[in-house]
Amino acid sequence: MPRTSDLKTELSQLKADSQGKARPRRSRARKSADEDNVIPPEPAAEDASEKNELGDLANKLSDLVENAGDEIRERPVTAVLGALALGVVIGALLRR
Repeated sequence: MPRTSDLKTELSQLKADSQGKARPRRSRARKSADEDNVIPPEPAAEDASEKNELGDLANKLSDLVENAGDEIRERPVTAVLGALALGVVIGALLRR
């Protein structure tokens, strides 16, 4: 177990290091009147298409989860046996 004096020494060294390595603060440059009136750019069309693709993917995933739930409710024994077989295969692969 570390001694109290060792911990105090280490703590004081850490404080000294952190004070010595303090980052200098940047001064903010003043904006000109023209910079204040700049309109931010609109999101690129690629961002919109990516959002649409993500939305489509989320919809497909929710449909798959819903369909899987329906299949499990219709055939619970088959689902349990399939999960067991998959677990055995994964276990055999990880054991190697």
